[in-house]
Amino acid sequence: MTMPQTGRSSVKKSGISEEERLCSVLSDIKGAGKVSVMITYYESERSKEDTKKAKGAVVTADGADNPNIKNALSEAVQAALDLPPHKVRVYKKSG
Repeated sequence: MTMPQTGRSSVKKSGISEEERLCSVLSDIKGAGKVSVMITYYESERSKEDTKKAKGAVVTADGADNPNIKNALSEAVQAALDLPPHKVRVYKKSG
């Protein structure tokens, strides 16, 4: 699992960010390989609100050059974050 490269993570009480949890799940998909995730959030207008609504997600994965794996990764992110397909982008990792 690759740690997320974002400063806007949503840290839960367990201390694990949403990106880390999603990376763990996505890397379990057969053929996905190493996975990184970045989630963007809508800004909350209420300062006391602890929950954030996901705005979009970008995933990079070793196996994303395979259309079936790319689709599986995208569908998993959509389900996990309740995002429509056009708000999720999946790319092949470089190198």
